[in-house]
Amino acid sequence: MELRKPKRVKGEIKQIVIPRGLNNLISLLPHQISEGMGFVYGVKEGDSIYLGTFSHKHDLWKKNINPTSVNLEGEGGKRYIKAHNKICKTGGKTFGNFVQIVYHSHPKLIERDLSEKDKKELHSQHPEFEGDTSRLVRMLDNTWLSKEDEKFIGKYSSKRLALLSVGKEGDVRQGSIKNFPRKFWEMGLRYLLNYEKSRLQGFKINSGGIWDVPLVIAEDSEDHKDEEICSEVVSSMDPLREIFLNYSEEVINRFKETYPEMTRKALSLIKKYSLFKNTLGKRFF
Repeated sequence: MELRKPKRVKGEIKQIVIPRGLNNLISLLPHQISEGMGFVYGVKEGDSIYLGTFSHKHDLWKKNINPTSVNLEGEGGKRYIKAHNKICKTGGKTFGNFVQIVYHSHPKLIERDLSEKDKKELHSQHPEFEGDTSRLVRMLDNTWLSKEDEKFIGKYSSKRLALLSVGKEGDVRQGSIKNFPRKFWEMGLRYLLNYEKSRLQGFKINSGGIWDVPLVIAEDSEDHKDEEICSEVVSSMDPLREIFLNYSEEVINRFKETYPEMTRKALSLIKKYSLFKNTLGKRFF
């Protein structure tokens, strides 16, 4: 099974418009211990793309520090591919100008938290740094995409566009999946509740390099038409969102079975911050 490739859409792109809620969710991803990936879905209107929903490949039960490529192998990858393909099939039938855009997250690497095994693995992937871990970590913490990332974006993303979510100081990449500190959950909830600004950036991958594409939060747009169109797109993509929620429910139920104590701690914090009132909370908790 292979990921569904994007439909072709004509014309140039001057900006990507994203609703604040979706922006906040994707901004949360650099707080995971591994790099994340997924797709955002929307429509092209004129020279703008308006985003309405997303899908995220969950790797909740696996620690992975590999920063060099998107991993869709194994059982988890197959489940995600199935969900993504269904979203694209439904979206393509519903919207004549449907687009899919790859997003990728870069959690913060903290050199002092890397074990010798982690360092050895990273240097095996980047021998050109000749054992200079500090310089390697600085490179990986910037807006950097590997050649594998670029190829993936070129093949599966409409107009070769991508969103990159980059971690800041205080973000956590390392740590045992079996023993998350309380601080990790509280930090993630703060971002989910929009206490911090976005760290998202838009890119276009061309044969000549990587080019920035303006990323506009719909609610902050100076053009009210952008906000109105984006709101309409979000509402019309409810059926696509439901497909992703069904996939997420399956993944989270498996996570609950594998890590019951970790789930219990997460639930206590979710209740503390009253997150069970929102759609995701009601659905999963």
